[in-house]
Amino acid sequence: MLNSALKSKSKSNSRLSVRTKTRIDTREPGILLRGWFKYLEINPSALSQDFEVNSEFAHYDTVLPTEEKMKSDKGGKLDIPDEKSFFFVLTTRSINILSSRRNMITKTLDVIDLNIVSDITMGSDSDGNMVYQGGLVSMGVFDEGKCFQLLLKVGVK
Repeated sequence: MLNSALKSKSKSNSRLSVRTKTRIDTREPGILLRGWFKYLEINPSALSQDFEVNSEFAHYDTVLPTEEKMKSDKGGKLDIPDEKSFFFVLTTRSINILSSRRNMITKTLDVIDLNIVSDITMGSDSDGNMVYQGGLVSMGVFDEGKCFQLLLKVGVK
């Protein structure tokens, strides 16, 4: 579902929910965060929702030798960890969603311009803890990692 939304078919007030495990690498100019993550489109009319499936996983899982699948670098694992993982790169201007780290330019699924993300502010919850509000909403911590919802101002054409 989100794949189609991210391919420039999202609607006004689109929402993206993400679970991610990331590594911070400030040695590369312009890159704030990058890592493997899972995402889904929140669709109020859907009875059941699950993370998007990365079609590249089946290909890599069958063609790469086991020792090649184990390789990693400073950015984490080189190959897709599981069928529902995608790679993201957060820059100062955008969130880039990729189906694979190998040959990244041709594996880019979408680029979300941060100008269309609703304004993000810090606020206090009922317990006095500081939390993000507005365009970035914390959904909690799960086995997959931290989960947040990204709210967009407008659809992308």
